[in-house]
Amino acid sequence: MSSESRLPDSYDELVEHERLQHGEHNVRFASPSEQLKRSIEKDGIQSPLVVRPVEGDDAFQVTDGWQRYQAALELGWDELPVKIYDNTLQALEAAETQSIVREWTTYQAARHVNSLYSELREEFSSGSEAVEIVAERTARSKPTVRRYLNALQLPEVLHPLLKKRQNITDAEWEALKNHKEDIRNFDGLSWQVAAEAGQHAADVDDERLIRIVLATLGYDSTEGERLVQEAIEDPDASMSMLKYRLFDGGSEHHNWIRVPQTGIRLENEKKEAIMDYCHERKVHLSDVVEEQMKSFAESVKSSERRLDEFQ
Repeated sequence: MSSESRLPDSYDELVEHERLQHGEHNVRFASPSEQLKRSIEKDGIQSPLVVRPVEGDDAFQVTDGWQRYQAALELGWDELPVKIYDNTLQALEAAETQSIVREWTTYQAARHVNSLYSELREEFSSGSEAVEIVAERTARSKPTVRRYLNALQLPEVLHPLLKKRQNITDAEWEALKNHKEDIRNFDGLSWQVAAEAGQHAADVDDERLIRIVLATLGYDSTEGERLVQEAIEDPDASMSMLKYRLFDGGSEHHNWIRVPQTGIRLENEKKEAIMDYCHERKVHLSDVVEEQMKSFAESVKSSERRLDEFQ
């Protein structure tokens, strides 16, 4: 299929698709959307793929543009327009520039930060210097950069929990279910908790770290961080014992009741009504549940009193 009439205004070369590989620092893995396919079918490729040469091979790594690559192949393109950069840092900078138009998710931004750091770390004797440069280049604070770097030290099987739910593939869910059967009932992993756990990735066995992180699901970020810290400090304690010690058995929690997290099947209309209610009032669903539980507790308490009076 000829593509010459539907190419970007500026590019370096047309490269055969067989010579293009998914780059190790490419933050996007998802399949192309139908909208992107229709756009390329109608208007061609508007922006060249960002690539860098593979050392010792007649090939290029795609640092940005893998979805365009996949869509074009499905549409029958044999060659794709590329912009060639001499090294990884230059390619990453170009990918970052293109991301201004196509906004990254937090997970994608974190992976970009991690890639920049891994490349810059070789140039600086101090990791803090590399963090400072990454923060300047990405317009993110140094604490945010460190949080991203620490979180991505977690075992790969946990990384999907840092993505938006709609971006988690079935294969990733299946891998997670090997460690926690009801994993889909949980909203995801807080970056603060992930960073706290990731700091200890080099010192804790992967299986233990996975158990620790999955045990934090269903707790808020402050509780999750405390659970991680306690689990690291007491490596022989079971997660159930740690949760009891922290949240259920201590005197400071004598007047708390922990509501178990569970999935509830609702008709779409009812589910949408609840979501609209939360959105309009700018409250979290957990706040609504807490309010309803307190109301329920009051009604039960009143009922018991009336029963006592009747008896």
